[in-house]
Amino acid sequence: MTRLESMWERAAATNSAARRSLVWMLLSRQRGPVRAVLALIVLHSILTLMIAQEVVELVDNGIVDQAAPIGPYVSHIAKLALLSFIVGFASRQMTARIGYQLEYDLRAWLYTRVQWADLRMPKQMATGQLVTRSMTDLKMVQTIIQFLPSIVTLAPATIVLLIYLAYLSFPLAVIASLALPLNLWFLSKFRLRLWGLSWADLNERAEVASAIDEPVRGVRVMRAFGREEHERERLGATALRAFRYSMTRVRLLARYDILLKAVPLLINALVLVAGAQLIAADQLSVGVFLVTFQVAGYVIAIAQLFDELASSWQFLRTAQGRLAEVISLGARPTEGRPAASRFESVEFRNAGVSFAGTPVIDGLSFDARPGQLVAVSGPPGSGKSTLAGLIGGLVEPTSGEVLLDGRPLGEIDITTIRTMVRIVTEDPVLFSGSIRQNLDLGAAWSVSDDEINAALYAAGADDIVAGMPDGLSTFVGDRGLTLSGGQRQRLALARALVARPRVIVLDDALSAVNPAHEMEIIRRVAEFLPEAAIVAITRRPGPTSMADTVVELGQPEAPAPPAPVTAQATAPEQQGAGEAVSELMDVVHSLEVSEEAPIVSEAECRVDAMPRVRRLVGISLFALVAVLILLVVNSLAGLGPEILFAEATESAEDGETRIIYGIGLAVVAVGIVFAASGYFVRVLSMKIAQSIGYLLRRRVFERLTKLGIDFYDRELPGEVATRVVNDLDTILGFVGERLFRFISSLGRFAVGVVVVIVLVPQLTPTIIGLVAVILALTVAQLYLGMRAFNRARDDLGRTVATFEEHFAGRSELRGCGATDKANRRFVEDAWELRQSRRWATSIANMYSELMALITHVGGALILWVAGHEVLAGAIAVGTALSARLVAQQALQPLAYMSSIYTEMLEARVSWHRLAQPFDTPILPAERPGATEAGSLDGDVTFESVAFTYPHTTLPVLDDISFTLPAGEVTCLVGFTGAGKSSITKLLARIYDPTAGRVLADGVDIADYQSRSYRQRLGIVPQDAFLFKGTIGSNIAYSRPDATLDEIDRAVRAIGAHDVLTALDGGYEHPVDEEARNLTAAQRQLVALARVWLARPDILVLDEATSSLDGPMEDRVLEAIRALGVTTLTVTHRQNVAQHSDLAIVLEAGRVVEIGPPDELVGTGSAYDRLWAVVDGGHSMEASEKA
Repeated sequence: MTRLESMWERAAATNSAARRSLVWMLLSRQRGPVRAVLALIVLHSILTLMIAQEVVELVDNGIVDQAAPIGPYVSHIAKLALLSFIVGFASRQMTARIGYQLEYDLRAWLYTRVQWADLRMPKQMATGQLVTRSMTDLKMVQTIIQFLPSIVTLAPATIVLLIYLAYLSFPLAVIASLALPLNLWFLSKFRLRLWGLSWADLNERAEVASAIDEPVRGVRVMRAFGREEHERERLGATALRAFRYSMTRVRLLARYDILLKAVPLLINALVLVAGAQLIAADQLSVGVFLVTFQVAGYVIAIAQLFDELASSWQFLRTAQGRLAEVISLGARPTEGRPAASRFESVEFRNAGVSFAGTPVIDGLSFDARPGQLVAVSGPPGSGKSTLAGLIGGLVEPTSGEVLLDGRPLGEIDITTIRTMVRIVTEDPVLFSGSIRQNLDLGAAWSVSDDEINAALYAAGADDIVAGMPDGLSTFVGDRGLTLSGGQRQRLALARALVARPRVIVLDDALSAVNPAHEMEIIRRVAEFLPEAAIVAITRRPGPTSMADTVVELGQPEAPAPPAPVTAQATAPEQQGAGEAVSELMDVVHSLEVSEEAPIVSEAECRVDAMPRVRRLVGISLFALVAVLILLVVNSLAGLGPEILFAEATESAEDGETRIIYGIGLAVVAVGIVFAASGYFVRVLSMKIAQSIGYLLRRRVFERLTKLGIDFYDRELPGEVATRVVNDLDTILGFVGERLFRFISSLGRFAVGVVVVIVLVPQLTPTIIGLVAVILALTVAQLYLGMRAFNRARDDLGRTVATFEEHFAGRSELRGCGATDKANRRFVEDAWELRQSRRWATSIANMYSELMALITHVGGALILWVAGHEVLAGAIAVGTALSARLVAQQALQPLAYMSSIYTEMLEARVSWHRLAQPFDTPILPAERPGATEAGSLDGDVTFESVAFTYPHTTLPVLDDISFTLPAGEVTCLVGFTGAGKSSITKLLARIYDPTAGRVLADGVDIADYQSRSYRQRLGIVPQDAFLFKGTIGSNIAYSRPDATLDEIDRAVRAIGAHDVLTALDGGYEHPVDEEARNLTAAQRQLVALARVWLARPDILVLDEATSSLDGPMEDRVLEAIRALGVTTLTVTHRQNVAQHSDLAIVLEAGRVVEIGPPDELVGTGSAYDRLWAVVDGGHSMEASEKA
């Protein structure tokens, strides 16, 4: 166990404080860098005070008393500024290192904890929640951590400033310090509400991600039933709720921000008046007053930062708690004893498993020895997949024992078990990458091509790779869905075989392969692994007929899925136990959420185009103009005290106390204007930002629901989630928090430049020179920064896509023993991201410190030029000092512009990437003049159809011609990879043929409107996708207006009533994300009931009953025949084919035989050869032809 793990376990064992100490725990691993940062910050502060003291000497000795030349002071300030630049850059670099190292540690930690978690535990958390936490929350923590050393040093820095201020003038120090306790008191008044709204804000962002993520993963089902509009409306409602929570939060902040900004400015007015009175009483020099006023301004500015600090702290507190939830999902498995060097047996001794108190397996006893084939069969819900989990150590028995080589599995090291035992499932996951990379995951070491080819042959997958254009280097897309089900299964089997395991469990692992080919593959596996035990879980008679031992599992008392979990990891209760969480829960429940609407219309949200910046400006023009006007007012008001400083100083020197008080009142008035304008700027700017975010979420999702399936064959769901979550959050963060601050800083800079030139026209050349240098540095930063952030953004997209893909396939990674290798690959990706962030951050830090250097040196140059003008009698001392103060205030934000500028670069990259779906053509394209598809009779004809998948060159179908008679059942059969599923995709118009036509009722289906045509179809794929909800809501997905009675009739019609109503809650039984808490058979029954309820005119079943046992499948087939609609069934099972009126046999993408099944069987036909093994025979020739 690593030091980090042991620290976490000790903290978690105490109480929920572990969640609150997550960030501190991670920081404690970087004590050296943290100490270095604190030391550098202290040194930087000392240098800043030394520069301030030099300014005092310059003003008093060089300008007021004229006792020394100004040049040496300017030279000293420049040298100190250069030293401050070096120390400041080192401090920023070290702080950034802490940030990106923490991000790397936390990202790798999150990954490993999710991979270690109990497979049932992550069901509590939706993928959208997980992605949001692994990106938005983690980025928030990392961003705040970068500023944490500075925040931590604020207290000692403030104390040092107050001590220095007291050294200069004790009365002014007392007055300036009043701003701190007053603002702390105001802050305490809204801290709890801000905490609750911060949690709610982040949670609603995650809900938006989930509302986008799930339909994207279920896009095939959504398209099949024409439910795009429903999902768009659901996303719209979720995005509106997120908008309202964000606005509620910002209004709370803005309301208190008036006080938090106004009170320090009132204090500033007191400092100005009191300081002027002290000058008038000859108790304070002008130079000391200048620095005192400036240092007091720093203290007051710290007080004004309290709202930002509170906001960031509550976000940090919430984000680290949400990340801790993910980390708490799993723990590193305890290390056990190594296994014996020689495999002896897997033995079940009266083993039993119960989930939620319901027995799934009870009193099971059998053994599997080297060289044996054990066949396991049973009805749906009898525990077949649970048995596989028991052998692989994925499930622990609740009674009895499961022994490996005579030792209980719980005592054996889990890594050893995963090396010895490989599980291949019915619905395997292939990961994004080449075929070689996928197969290489099967072994802990790097396997050679010879080892891979041997495993491919044993799995019957050598012909798949031989037919690929790039062989083993061929890229596999999202979960391997571009391949047929049989091809995926054989490649997954080859992946399990490369490590030559001692036990291999085939959990219906060849259900999509033709029976003849399945038997040949099992024989090859036995020859490839002569010393291994093969456990074949099957519903087919073939493997059972050749098994050494047959285990028949009985129907449990009540079919129960693995541990249904209804809790969603979005409730505050899950942030940990204790008084703090109870307090948060009370606050969240008591929140009054704003009902305001975005400033964009519904029509704007439905436009199918990435909005141009010009259009966004037009949509929010009124609010934008108001914000810009308010920003100008705010900038002028912010510079008010510095502008009035000259009048106060000159009045004090002349003894005009009445004017001093008038100036004080003017500063108060300016402060009120500053605070009030700041309120409206914050609210309006956030409303603009959140409205733009709402618009982008709606438009991007609208586009994603329109894109063709070819887009999702190429794009990983993780990549889509990255665009939606990270890119939108980046744009939102910049527009809402940074853009207007960027404009404000530029406005203050521009106003300050103009004021300085008006006050002292002789400074014009100096100001122009400073502006030229700033522009040159900005252009260089833009060029270098854009390249760096593009690279960092690409690395982030790849890392997050891998994270989500491995999360979805974590069961597969464990089953093939690939967890450690996948972890190493992810860590390598995360390290690349760390390195790219390091380079990008270095550029930003250099820019920031150069701006700080310019601020110091520029201020000194202004005093030099203005001082000589004072000596020449051209201007008054107060005017020179006022020009210096205004210039300092104008230049000061530039030191912090790098972080704003950095986010602008990131937002620009995200904007371009977010636009990519809009640049992708929608396929198949809607033909001009396409008509509504009314009720269809169901006559379907393929005329000389040829097809090649987009972006590939290998033809899949060639010269396909046949007719599906209306109202009859036609089966499509052939060896795996023959092109059967491709025909169903053409019939559903997921793709258009490369050549030829597909006709429905004599009309080219391309002449129908795609959505209306698909609504006349009912499609049930082998991989039945269900949405999070209930059994009933998933059945009603095809007909939202269906009543409970209609749902019940549909379930009864397909013979699934007993199975589905036996679940806890019946039709109200909760369905977890991707239906992970249902068996494959239960998922298929729900999908069949869903399509039955739709009463389609044409029904397409692609291995839709492959997970059902014989009796259940027969009932379903009879129900389909009773439906009386045109039905195309893709199958590898003879009993399904025999229920058909017509059989079409495919080989290598061509039709080789058509006829009634009864006439084709027993004639030696191509159809007959497919089923030879079912009668106990085996045709090597048939397998060869596969």
